[in-house]
Amino acid sequence: MNAGKVALIVVSISLFGLFSFLEVSYQANGATGARLAPLVEALPQINNPSYKEGQTALLVRPEIKEEPKKETITLGFVGDIMLDRGVRSSVDKRGGDYSYLFQKIKFPKTDILFGNLEGPVAYGGEEIGNLYSFRMHPMTLSVLKEAGFNVLSLANNHIGDWGPAAANESVNNIKDVGLSSVGWGKEDLNDALTIIEKEGIRIGYLAFSDVGPAWLPSKKDEAGVYLATQSNLETYIPLAKKEVDILVVSYHFGEEYEPESNKRQQTLARNSIDLGADLIIGHHPHVTQEIEEYNDGLIAYSLGNFIFDQYFSPETMMGRTLLVEIGPSGIHSYTPGTSFLNGTFQIEALLWDKEIVF
Repeated sequence: MNAGKVALIVVSISLFGLFSFLEVSYQANGATGARLAPLVEALPQINNPSYKEGQTALLVRPEIKEEPKKETITLGFVGDIMLDRGVRSSVDKRGGDYSYLFQKIKFPKTDILFGNLEGPVAYGGEEIGNLYSFRMHPMTLSVLKEAGFNVLSLANNHIGDWGPAAANESVNNIKDVGLSSVGWGKEDLNDALTIIEKEGIRIGYLAFSDVGPAWLPSKKDEAGVYLATQSNLETYIPLAKKEVDILVVSYHFGEEYEPESNKRQQTLARNSIDLGADLIIGHHPHVTQEIEEYNDGLIAYSLGNFIFDQYFSPETMMGRTLLVEIGPSGIHSYTPGTSFLNGTFQIEALLWDKEIVF
């Protein structure tokens, strides 16, 4: 063995001993588990061609800095999404690619984007014969995911249009593409509550329907829609709030095509905040309604239509969008916006108002 190799082995053994000694010394001084400070030692550069005898070099162990967590995150909300009937027909005429609906707009970056999916998204089920009956193609889910959606509510009056089998399939289809659903399940908090954690902040989602289908209620041994009964509110909201930092409650409620909330909506929304909810998001009227600040909570009574085929009025061809900045302790600010549909039910434009500090 030549002298160079011997020297290299000696230096390696010395380094191992040095680090072991320093770590033991650190632990002996009560710093068990702490990151070692940068180590500095003068060592000859044996394998460095530029080394000259008598030189020394610094051996430094750098500290690794962790990226700081964001103090707030952004929640996004849109109105009713219905991708059947006239919307499906329009997309089919243009090649069958549902991404066409989003080609003209780009939703601002959100940490979690939420919308109401107005009906089942399934292959199966049996049509029950409603006057208006919706069933969306499962291929639409990957398009919604690509558009930025994370959570979809199924708590609405059209979820039962093709029976419970289609509703149950919808939950599975949504899960299969990596999205979350809320509003349909068994009579159990684990089914009712969807939790997403971002930047250390736990956000919970509940969804209730005040407009049916009353014949498909959630049961202990059978999945159904979570109805907006006082019993359900008093059961689920306080329990859910214990599990999360911020609780969002979505309601399908109110009168269709009415531009202002009614007493029933106000009672449900305000009562929900009193029970522990931070943010109330409303759907169903197909037109926008007012936003209200109430007892440290925020209520958007109706976001109107996001994508729907109700072309008979300007009010039903537009919707409210909402960005809400939150932290672990509550709402920091919110920014309302307006979306506009064109005659092919494509989102033509998305305009934003000024941010409102909460």
